[in-house]
Amino acid sequence: MLRLLNQLNYTPPNLKLYKKDTCEVTFDDYNQMYRLFINGEDYMSYKINDHDEAYELYSHYDLAKGHCICTGLGFGVRENWLLTKKEVSKVTVLEKNKEVIDYHKHINPKLFDNVEVIHISAYDYKGKCDTLLLDHYEDDAGNAKLEIAPKKIVNDMFVLQAASEISDNIECDRMWMWTLELIIAERSWQRSCEEGSYVSKTSVYNEIKTEFNLKLKSGSRSVVVPIGKETVASLKRLFSKAIQSWDKPQINLVAAKVTKQKLDTEEIAIKTLPLSLIHI
Repeated sequence: MLRLLNQLNYTPPNLKLYKKDTCEVTFDDYNQMYRLFINGEDYMSYKINDHDEAYELYSHYDLAKGHCICTGLGFGVRENWLLTKKEVSKVTVLEKNKEVIDYHKHINPKLFDNVEVIHISAYDYKGKCDTLLLDHYEDDAGNAKLEIAPKKIVNDMFVLQAASEISDNIECDRMWMWTLELIIAERSWQRSCEEGSYVSKTSVYNEIKTEFNLKLKSGSRSVVVPIGKETVASLKRLFSKAIQSWDKPQINLVAAKVTKQKLDTEEIAIKTLPLSLIHI
């Protein structure tokens, strides 16, 4: 899994055990996962064996261009990745928890040489950028005056209304938010079940964009995912073993007499086709 990410200039974050005041970073041996806790609340996790969290943030990396404002610092997974993209000129992070900022000052001090980190709630910041990337939801649903559904990681209405509220204060050309892909897929499936016919993800995407006045990217486009040298070499070996030329089979049709009486298909075949073809 990491090999594909490496083709996209991804490097796993520098994570270490940590405990100070209300901030604690632990490691779960069973799940091979680092976990970030603030006041005992689970804020973020990162699996070192499959790097799932990086894949969840691929849309952020793909869309990022120019000056990017990111909400929620977490483990700095997205921010470190954005710094490797030539189309990104500046990265600014809005983080409301000073404890998270202090963790990175202690563990990843070099991060602050390239990333502007502002200690502020995303809902209070006013400014502008080229790309707005949201991932700050934690447990503060109260900002959107909504209750989190107990069986959901993040309530979709909370995510969308929070995105709408923040984008009113931050001028941008394009934006994206964590879990949007899941929200679209879930709404498409639910609507399809309710209406008895397929409701496409594209139509759901456009409805969300209009309803919440979000500056999401319009239209569709192709995405090219690079592959590594080892994969190219494997493909060359595979296709080198393929048949380079094809000898056309010689077929001779010979008229043969058949009786006028009714014959079954197998008997007609025996009387008209060469035995070599019948027994293939």
